[in-house]
Order: sequence, then C-alpha cells, then structure tokens
Amino acid sequence: MPNSPLTPSTRLRSGLVRDVIPMGGDVWDSVGPAWRGLFDATSESSAFLSPSWVETWLECFGVRAGAWAIVWRDGGGEPVGCLVLAPEVGRAGPFRVTRTHLNTPGFAVMPEHNDVLTRPEHRAAVLDDVVELLLDTGTDECMMDGVRDELFNELRSRWPGLASGSVRSESPYVDLARVRAAGGGYLGVLSSNTRSQIRRSMRLYARRYGDLVLEVAQGADQTLQWLADLVDLHEAVWQARGEGGAFGPDARRFHERLIERGRAERTDGGGDLEIEIARVRAGDHTIGMLYHLVCRGRVHFLQSGFRYEEDARLKPGLVSHCMSIEACLERGLAEYDFLGGEPRSVRYKRSLSTDARKLYWAQLPAPSVKMRVLEILRQSKHRFRVGGRATDER
Repeated sequence: MPNSPLTPSTRLRSGLVRDVIPMGGDVWDSVGPAWRGLFDATSESSAFLSPSWVETWLECFGVRAGAWAIVWRDGGGEPVGCLVLAPEVGRAGPFRVTRTHLNTPGFAVMPEHNDVLTRPEHRAAVLDDVVELLLDTGTDECMMDGVRDELFNELRSRWPGLASGSVRSESPYVDLARVRAAGGGYLGVLSSNTRSQIRRSMRLYARRYGDLVLEVAQGADQTLQWLADLVDLHEAVWQARGEGGAFGPDARRFHERLIERGRAERTDGGGDLEIEIARVRAGDHTIGMLYHLVCRGRVHFLQSGFRYEEDARLKPGLVSHCMSIEACLERGLAEYDFLGGEPRSVRYKRSLSTDARKLYWAQLPAPSVKMRVLEILRQSKHRFRVGGRATDER
C-alpha cells in the first residue's frame, strides 16, 4: 500500500488488535482461516463474501491487484472483522490518484451485497478503524463497489467528506417464504399483466417446440460445458447490440476456476457456495440459460444467455426465471435475488420480484487539497456538459 505506516500487528484504542497481511500470492493462506470462521459465525449469506468467492478472485487476480488484507481480533485473539483491500493507481485529470477497492480487485469481477465482514458487537470499532486505516495509508478515494445500504451510510457518516459520484441501485428479489405463505404459488404473487405474458409465452413455446423443461448441470465438467453454452448465448445478444458482454477473458477464467473449486470442496465434504447453471428448453430447443450462485438458501442470479426470436410474444427471460423460481420454491430455498448494478429500476426484475433492497457504487474522496481541486474540476465538467439544466438536475 503506498505510503503505508502500518505495522503487521497493532493494538487499537478500542482494545481490538489489527493484523495486516501484506500483498502477495499467499494472502488467502493467512486470512483464509479467520475469514472462514467469521463467515460461519455470522451466518452471512452473501455469495460475494463467501470464502470460495474471495479465495478465487485472490487466486486469479490478487497479485495483479496488489491485494492485502486486514483481520481484527478481540482480546482473546478471536477474529471479529475481515476485509480485503486492493489499491489501484491511476490518473484523474492532472493528478495521480490512488483508489482503494473493498473486497474486489476493481476489474473483471465485481461484488454485490458487499460488506465488511464483522461480528455485530464489534462492528462500530472495526468500521472506525477502516476509515482511519484508509486515510493513514494515503488513499485518495475509497471505492465502494456494490455495498449494502447499511455499509454505505456507516462509512459515509464516518468519512471526513461527502460521497462523490454515488449511484444507488435496486436489488429486487423474491421472498420465497412469503410466496409459500401466500399459498397461491409464484405466479399468484405477480401482477395480472406479467402472469398473462408468462402463461401465453409458455403455451407458444410448448406448441412450437415441445414441453418446457428446466435442468441444472450436474458435476463440474457439465457445469463448465454449460457455462460455455451460456456465454455463447450471452455474447450473441450483446454483440448484436454492438457491445461487449460480461465474460471477457479475465472474468471467464475466474468463473471457470470458481466452478472447479466448488467441485474440489464438495469432494472434501465442505463448500460454502454452490454454482448452478440452469438450462430451460422447450423440447430440444434451448430458450434460456441462467447462472446462479447459491449461498445458505439464497439464490443470486448472476448472468444469463437467452435465445430471442422475432415473435415478441415469446419471452425467454420471463419464462426462464419463472421456471427457475418455481424450482427454488420446491427445493425449500429462502430467496431468489436478481441483484442490481443498474442506475435505474429494471422493469423485468421489478415485475418478477416481491421486494427490493438498495445497493451503492460510490467513491469517498480523501479530505486533501488535491481531491478538493479534483472535485471542483469534476463539477465544472458536469455543469459544462448539461448546460442550463445543471441547476434542475442537482
């Protein structure tokens, strides 16, 4: 970490001990046991904080990202907080700027429902130290990527300055327990319009191609093959729009390694994260594929590949999600989370969900002269772009 005055182990005023694990390929070897223990002790259900997810991105990108980790311990030596940091040095305008990402390399794969992993009784002390630590190490901007509403507000209230460029995103989800309690099945909790579109689309698919079936890949080899099929469908859609999809070389390598890790951990009798690739077909005709992360009863919908057709009445996304959610209900799972990342509410996610949470992507600039000047330049650039509408859009 640039200009870091940190020592390997420091006793804090709160009575906690902060252990600093320096950047390098063996970061997880040192932080892994504490992370796993704390993940289990807190009953955390975010796939993006699971040991499997964090270990995989550190293995793939940790050295390249210069990742380092912090473990906070109580007086008895028990871990009470964990966080991985990744500094990124770049330029903003005329300035060299160091940005520090929380629990992500800052490229290739990004987390959602991101947080500082803590025991509740020590959370305030840990977050106080996170802010002090970032400022002491010369960070120009703390990058909050996909953080929960709670963490956004907690860090912003402690930070000596205002959040810059913050984007709030909805993370719609289906409360499967609520659907079960309602007693009318999943379609029964949807609006009449959404329900009608799904039923009509299902009838049309069945008439044209055959019965609708949802299958989940079995074993790592089939899951890897189905991931390749999903990527082909996904990229075909995005390339038709003249854009790139979500599976660049780095991202694809990460997901393949995550699937392989899942197989190894299940063989050992462990595993905190399940990777599921689902295929929805009508007869032999694949209409959609879904990539899910399943963590402690919570399903995170990560990516998809759909086959769109000229007939707009055929809704591969609505049908695929509906069948997947109904399967999750039968399995007794607790939640189907569509995740976020979009600055505006996404209509199809909202139409299929029962509830929504808030996630944030934001920067916390250090209270330095450099960052104040940079913020003035950013605001001036924004006003220049929007012209007379600047006052109305503040």
